[in-house]
Amino acid sequence: MRTFLAIELPRSVRDQVQQIQQQLQSYLRSAQADGCIRWTPVEKIHLTLRFLSETNPEQQKLITQRLHELVTQFAPFSLFITDLGCFPHWREPNVVWLAMDGDLKALQQLQVQTEGIAQQAGFPAEPRAFAPHITIGRAGRNTDRARLRHTGVALKNFQPESTVATGIELVKIAPFIVDQITYMQSELRPEGAHYTPLAHSTLTNQK
Repeated sequence: MRTFLAIELPRSVRDQVQQIQQQLQSYLRSAQADGCIRWTPVEKIHLTLRFLSETNPEQQKLITQRLHELVTQFAPFSLFITDLGCFPHWREPNVVWLAMDGDLKALQQLQVQTEGIAQQAGFPAEPRAFAPHITIGRAGRNTDRARLRHTGVALKNFQPESTVATGIELVKIAPFIVDQITYMQSELRPEGAHYTPLAHSTLTNQK
């Protein structure tokens, strides 16, 4: 069973993300740069803290127990969506994402602790630095690379409607409170990944 640890987004935030996706789709059509990106269904969008891959029952039990212990150390905190970006870079936008801002210190501390739980459960250390973001789209398989580069240039120049923007930096939108961690199962299906919550752990420290 493939599992991961994540922060789920409130419905109101997902609705705003969906509006940004729609703006991007319309903008890319007008720039003749559409067709390369598969947009993530809004109900699947989340902030991943730690992807764990294949997880056996003993590991699942340990992770669930450690999460319930961990959340007693954290109080709810606030985040909001900010910059648009791409991995690995604008010239090759294999992943289109929106960055997070707000109480990043609390988020970083929470992620460090979830990384510790993963290692306690026997998973190797994550080699990449944590970059808080939500994935809103991915390049389609077998996408023409020249066309994908054209799409990346267009994305870099995108300015959202109904916001004040400098370059690609979005104004603070969709503030929300992080008050729980979700332990999630990921099933790979022909129509795409399917996510099922295994456990919810609520942040309970009132400080």
